[in-house]
Amino acid sequence: MKAIGDEISQIEKTLYSDDKKEFLEYSNYIDVDSFIDYFVYNEFMMNYDSGLHSTYYYRDKSHKFSVGPFWDYDNCLDNYKLEAAGFDWMVMPSRPWYERLVKDPLFDQKLVSRYKELRKSILSDRFVEEFVMDADAYLGNAALREHSRWGATYEEECALFVSEVEGFDIDRTRKTQDEEVVRLLDAQKIHADFLDDHMGDLLKDYIDEDLNTGSRKFFSAAAIVMMIIFVIAVYAVSKMSKGEIK
Repeated sequence: MKAIGDEISQIEKTLYSDDKKEFLEYSNYIDVDSFIDYFVYNEFMMNYDSGLHSTYYYRDKSHKFSVGPFWDYDNCLDNYKLEAAGFDWMVMPSRPWYERLVKDPLFDQKLVSRYKELRKSILSDRFVEEFVMDADAYLGNAALREHSRWGATYEEECALFVSEVEGFDIDRTRKTQDEEVVRLLDAQKIHADFLDDHMGDLLKDYIDEDLNTGSRKFFSAAAIVMMIIFVIAVYAVSKMSKGEIK
């Protein structure tokens, strides 16, 4: 346990360092690709428990410290009845560790690139819709039995989605499985469209130029040393010209 604690402490010491050189060493300790995929999938699915609850990490001899597996999606895609999700949110940059990772422009570039890559395949609107409809068809009578047993939950009132900007409300309560499927697919499509248009720009807001502070301190110290050497050299030349130093 101590070894695990020491490793996590080292990761956090690195990630939360304000010295750029030390901060950028985070890639020596974590599997960056796994953290990028975890960000993309959970943000895409609007799984806002991720990073705070039911978040797991692992490491074996063949891996750096990695995040996963993916877990706890019951409230994703605007499925939390007590509060409506915001389709124009991007929440993962505020999560522990990610709040630091997104300050690195190279991490952000890889993140956007990975998102765009997956949007052409398993995160495309067409793939998601076909997968969901195939799963719905596969459930068949099981879905009917589920509704027979738990149908009352469909009658429970969900919080309204209120758009102050657009000036309309959306009733999120659905009474049948078909309506629930449509609602989830609509949530996925609306949020994905938002990410398509804004992910890159939003990530730019998190980049921290102050992470150069450590480098600036180094160069400032070097400048002072050079100035001292210059003054000593001028003094020595002056003394030599007067014959005081032979």
